[in-house]
Amino acid sequence: MGTEGEQPPAQPPTPQIPPPTFFDALTQLFSRRDKLLEYIAITDRQIVDMLVAWLTSQGIPIPPTVVVAPPTIAPAPAIPAPAVPGVPPEMRVIPKPTGPIVANGSLGVPTASYQTVAKYAVTEGKRFQLAKITVSCAEDIIVQLTWHGEAITIPYYVMAKLPFTDWFPLDYYAVTHAEWLKGDGKAELELKAKIPSGGTAAEVNGELVGEES
Repeated sequence: MGTEGEQPPAQPPTPQIPPPTFFDALTQLFSRRDKLLEYIAITDRQIVDMLVAWLTSQGIPIPPTVVVAPPTIAPAPAIPAPAVPGVPPEMRVIPKPTGPIVANGSLGVPTASYQTVAKYAVTEGKRFQLAKITVSCAEDIIVQLTWHGEAITIPYYVMAKLPFTDWFPLDYYAVTHAEWLKGDGKAELELKAKIPSGGTAAEVNGELVGEES
């Protein structure tokens, strides 16, 4: 027991806690400061330089695990272009009929009766596959296609200065005419033209296109 008049021992002064720094605020998100610097070293080189300078000015040693040099970023691997499969030859489609044969011609002075603009004599024993006909004239004109002297198309009324083209399907008329457009060495496929009633004569140009089989 203390004697009367003794004074209690003096208490040590309460330590003053310094205000938090920027580095302290960042460490609240990480459990280890060296890992914080390592993370920042990977994500942002400028922040690393700033923090390293701050640590150095405070006399705090930089952990040896911190990589001060900028990280090496490996280039992303090249992604090869997807292979596009080719179409096998047996699956390729060729529109028919093709047009290796082109017979063109012109008629300088058409009349009110049909006259030949262009014609083609089909090879004997071959059948002509008609692909298209084309006609052009500066004035109104009427054209028609004939085979062996017989009309095989309707009369086409072609307006002046408007080129006209008609396409024909494969085996045109083959179902109802077994010998249609089959050559005998004499028969000709002809594109003919004439002036319509009250029309004006002008040069007519035309062509027949198709193939033989």
